[in-house]
Amino acid sequence: MSKPTPLILHTDKKSQIRDCIGIVVLYFLLICIMISQCNRTSNAVEVQMVSSFAGKLKDIHQQRRYLYLTIENNLKHKLENGCNYHYQPRCLSEFLQIGDYVYKERCSDKIYIKRDGKTYDFNIGDRLYNSTHRSKKEVLKYYLTRRIVLQDKHCRISKE
Repeated sequence: MSKPTPLILHTDKKSQIRDCIGIVVLYFLLICIMISQCNRTSNAVEVQMVSSFAGKLKDIHQQRRYLYLTIENNLKHKLENGCNYHYQPRCLSEFLQIGDYVYKERCSDKIYIKRDGKTYDFNIGDRLYNSTHRSKKEVLKYYLTRRIVLQDKHCRISKE
């Protein structure tokens, strides 16, 4: 019975140098990809109930459950992905297209998209409850508990 021979990749200097250069180039590419991902998500303002914005969509980037939207003047917004089961595709991340006009009004949890003369709306962060699989009672209960946020002093409707 013969002994297994040890695995030797390359013994000559040129092959070793080529392998090292290949590894260095691979690491360089990975670092460049990581930096570009950070640039797409950096300086993004998280969209909240009191936030408002409007503009033409220049870039869309999804990272896990968040969407990063870049609109005119390079303003970046971070928001939770949402779904509307009345549209196809259903999820906001798949529905949005570069060039759409997007806006969110102050004290609203909806984002509106204008495209080809039509207006579409998505509830921000409603992937689970904005579904046809939930009963109207479940959806209503969810929305009523969510609307408590509107009691915030910045979103109160003044009675004059």
